[in-house]
This record gives sequence, structure tokens and C-alpha cells, in this order.
Amino acid sequence: MKGKFVLFALLLCPELYAQGKFGGTFGSLVNKRYTDEKQLTILNGFTYRGGTVLGDPSDPRGLSVSWYMRGTTIVALYESKEEKSADRWIVDVLEIKNAQKDQELSIGTCQDGENSMPGLVALVQPSDAKRFKALKAWNFNLDKLSIQLWSPDKVTCLGAVGED
Repeated sequence: MKGKFVLFALLLCPELYAQGKFGGTFGSLVNKRYTDEKQLTILNGFTYRGGTVLGDPSDPRGLSVSWYMRGTTIVALYESKEEKSADRWIVDVLEIKNAQKDQELSIGTCQDGENSMPGLVALVQPSDAKRFKALKAWNFNLDKLSIQLWSPDKVTCLGAVGED
């Protein structure tokens, strides 16, 4: 009977199992709480490459994303700051395999066509351009707290030079 209830709940609320969908071998980090990055031993050997706040900085959930790279693997951690605590809570994880060493994640500076989207994250090939074209894209849904695959067709991200 309990199994039928769980199956029924999952069918009614797909968000319950959406987290970790893009985590690959790092999916075990979803729902992990930590105070120090050193506690995330699965990231040993990875280099921190960047991160940013997602959405409104005054949001009490303190949503952010940080990304790490080792070889051709990129891992992005979508996190929430625990209120009244130093703890961080990993809400969702994105693993990208076979990235080129000169590719990177662009976070917080991407838009889909003319639409600015704070949760949009894209794999880009940096260049001298004012805007980088996304090779792959994902959107972190700030309401459902989960990653969604996003079409990169119209996604561009602010380049190092920036726009006039």
C-alpha cells in the first residue's frame, strides 16, 4: 500500500524527482548540507572556476550557483543558504562531460533572445565577442528549485568585453 502511495505522489508531483536529473555521477550531492567546501570530498581534484547569486540578492533563500572543473568534466552546484546558519544546502547539481578545456560556464549574464533570465546557465566558448553564443544551456527554475534543459538556439551570454 505504501508503495502505491509513493508512486501516486510521484505521478502527481514530478518536481519531487526532478532534482538530480542532470547530476550524473554527482547526483549524490543533491540535498547535502555543508559549511565548508572541503566537506564535498567528491569534488577533490576539481578547481573552483566561479559562481554567482541567482535571482534577487535579497531573496531569503540565498540562491547561488558555483562551478568546478577537472579535465573535461564541469560540475555546477545550485545552492541555498540556510537561514540563521553558515550551512549551504545543495538544491540541484549539473554535470557536463566532455567539455573542452577552454570552454566555460556563463552564469547570471545570459539571455534567451531578448529575455533576461537569472537562472539561465550556458556552456560557452569564450572569444573576443561582446556576447558568446551558447553551445548548451540549462535553466535553474527558481520556483521549483530544479534544473531544466533549455534550447541554446537563441541563448547568448555577456562576453568579457561586454556590451556598449
